[in-house]
Parts: sequence; C-alpha cells; structure tokens
Amino acid sequence: MKFETKCVVTQVEQQKNLWLMFFVEAETFGEAEEKTFKIASSYGENVVMKAVKLSNIDSSYKSPMQEKDNKWHTVSVQYLVDLDKEKYAITHYLVEAENPNEAIAFTEERIIGQMTYDATIVKVEETKFNDVIE
Repeated sequence: MKFETKCVVTQVEQQKNLWLMFFVEAETFGEAEEKTFKIASSYGENVVMKAVKLSNIDSSYKSPMQEKDNKWHTVSVQYLVDLDKEKYAITHYLVEAENPNEAIAFTEERIIGQMTYDATIVKVEETKFNDVIE
C-alpha cells in the first residue's frame, strides 16, 4: 500500500521546527508511521507525526540523475479503459526530476513508452514530498 505522511521535527541548533512530508510504501498505517519516524529522526529531535493517509499515487520513480535540486512531481496520466463507453481512467505517478519538463519527458519515455495503449499526461504538479521511503 502507498501512504503519505507528514511530521514536524524540532531542530534544536537552529531553534526551529521543520515540516517533512514523505511518500511511504508499507503494508499498514503503523508500518508507514514507523518508517517515517525512523527517517525523520535523522533530521532532528522530537519527531511528532501529524498525519498518515492512504495515497492516490500508484508508483514512484527516482531520477537516475541524482541532483540536489531535484523535486518530486505528481504526473497524472489518462488512458482509455472502455472504448465502447469512452470511459477513461487516470493513474498518478510520483516522479523525481529537476523541473516539470523533465518529469514529463521521463514519464513519456519510461512510463507511457512502455504502455501498450494510448495514454496522455493531463497534469503535472510539484509536490512538497521530501523523499520516498520504501
């Protein structure tokens, strides 16, 4: 299952709170929370979980180019599921890229390019995710 988690971490040296968001692959809510807590603890002290929810994102793809400026983008792909009824479905992917154009290029090449049916990117948004936890 896929989850989205949000927590706040106290950074004592800077005397500030840091909000973190993660996309987490886990079997249960408890496991998602545990994985988040473990990673968030490396950012500072006193981790407080604020939210754990099921995600509508289907899969995540880390960039092969590990750049420090990379951000996580949600790319929504629409495809036809029933030709007779003209029924469409949308699948959401989480793609790491430096900018939206790179997220689109990656999705077209690595995701849509592997599909055996027509698909179209209908939306790309930069997210606030700090990282993906598998």
